[in-house]
Amino acid sequence: MWEVPPGSSSPCIYVAEQGPGASWHARGCFDLRNADLRGANLQGSDLRGVDLSGANLDGVNLRDANLQKTKCVGTSFKGTHLQQARLSHSDLRNS
Repeated sequence: MWEVPPGSSSPCIYVAEQGPGASWHARGCFDLRNADLRGANLQGSDLRGVDLSGANLDGVNLRDANLQKTKCVGTSFKGTHLQQARLSHSDLRNS
């Protein structure tokens, strides 16, 4: 799981392996388009401003995560845990 999107050499996807509380924002990782993060435990993670368009977040634990100003166009959230997640100013079209 947690695969780098096709055509991308971004190491940012591996921040998911840090588990709960991981911070893409602090590492300057803002492009996770089409990422496959199914089943990851990202509780309390900082994803502010990250582009998650087309990503698969099915079954991901995003409790208490900061998703403010994220772009989630066409992102899949089936079975995702979003309790207390912050989603203000996020683009959730077609998700």
